[in-house]
Formats: sequence, C-alpha cells, structure tokens
Amino acid sequence: MKYLSTIMIAAMAGAFAVAALAPGGMAQDAMSAVKARQDLMKSNGKSIQAIAKGDKIADMKAAAKTLQENAEKLSSASVWPANSIVGNSRAKPEIWQNMGEFKGKLAALKAAEAQLAAAAATGDVQATKDKAKGVLGACGDCHKSFRGPE
Repeated sequence: MKYLSTIMIAAMAGAFAVAALAPGGMAQDAMSAVKARQDLMKSNGKSIQAIAKGDKIADMKAAAKTLQENAEKLSSASVWPANSIVGNSRAKPEIWQNMGEFKGKLAALKAAEAQLAAAAATGDVQATKDKAKGVLGACGDCHKSFRGPE
C-alpha cells in the first residue's frame, strides 16, 4: 500500500510539473514563431531593397533566391502556430480566422517571386526590377489584411 501511495504521489507531482511548464513552453514556442516570422520579413525587406537599388544581376539573382526560400519558410505551419500573437508581433488574429485567405496571399507572393526569379535568370536588370514591383504588391496586399500597426 505504501508503494502504491508513493507511485500516486509521484504521478501527481509529475502531472503538476507538466501543467506548470506547459503554458511557458507554449509561450516560448509562440515567441520563437514570432521571431522566425519577423526575421524572415526583415530578410525579405533587405532582399527586395537589394533588387530595387541594385545594378548587378548576380546580386539580384541571389536576392530573388532568398525571397523564394523565405516564401517557402513563411508557408510553413511552424511559423504560424495558433494564436501566436505575443511580444511585439504585428500579426492580426484574422490570419487564424481566415487561414484560407491568408494562404492564398502567400501563394500569390510565391507566384510573384517565381516571376521575379525568372526575370533575374534572364540577366535583364530592368525586367528584374519591374517584377520586384509585383513582389512588393503581394507583400502590401497581405500586410493590409493581416498585419497590424506598429
């Protein structure tokens, strides 16, 4: 009987420990997701500026590739866990309320970035800059719906 009581007490202590740690762990996951999203968005900003201000096609190709890689990462559910609006996140709750629309905007971004990469592959600096405007448009369209004010 004493053995059974010890096991029950240990099991209860373990359950309380898990319960106590779970919210912090979930918050940490949300914070990690927010940071990952913000890092990707900052990288996107730098890449699009490199194209808009650049004149070397090799640099533009590299920036276009970075944008495409970032779009793949932004399409991952791991950077959009439910209700990950913590810290200084500007993500609106509408992302999770309208996930289908949000994914559609991510798909539009990926399509614009594919056109950008194709233009860069031709070696035409002006065509690459022109296609960068489409990427900026896709970014802005999503931000209007799903990003809150600073």
